[in-house]
Amino acid sequence: MAVYSMDSCSDNCYPGTTVLVNKLDIHEQKELDIAEKQITLLRAIQAEQSMSFDNPDLNFYLSIHRFLFEDIYEWAGMFRNVNISKKGTVFCKADQIKGNGRTLRLFITLLVRNTKRNISFADIDPDILMIATIHAAHGDISMLKNVFEDIIH
Repeated sequence: MAVYSMDSCSDNCYPGTTVLVNKLDIHEQKELDIAEKQITLLRAIQAEQSMSFDNPDLNFYLSIHRFLFEDIYEWAGMFRNVNISKKGTVFCKADQIKGNGRTLRLFITLLVRNTKRNISFADIDPDILMIATIHAAHGDISMLKNVFEDIIH
């Protein structure tokens, strides 16, 4: 599993760690990663089966984030307030972001399914998707476009 790093965690992490304070009271990053992955996967499956794409505004987007993370974090459904990076790529700064990777993935899934098409993120190697998103973050969307062409049916 990929490791995130955070610039500042004084208010959002357990003392002396970069482990986000969580409802599960897990203080070890590897254990939190496992729990988060399992819970958000289950919640994403539930959302795909139950959420309608009727009014895809900012509140809807935040409700997706809340749905995915509400069992883990108090701040589920709110904008991130710490800067993070993954695999050496800095994410959009907290004061400039209105999203989350897994939230965006579920939003895209619901969007594509609303067009009566299907998308399967399982059809792409996660490392290829990560590389494509890193390229896109640096302004080159060609690889990400190819990824979407391959996984949307």
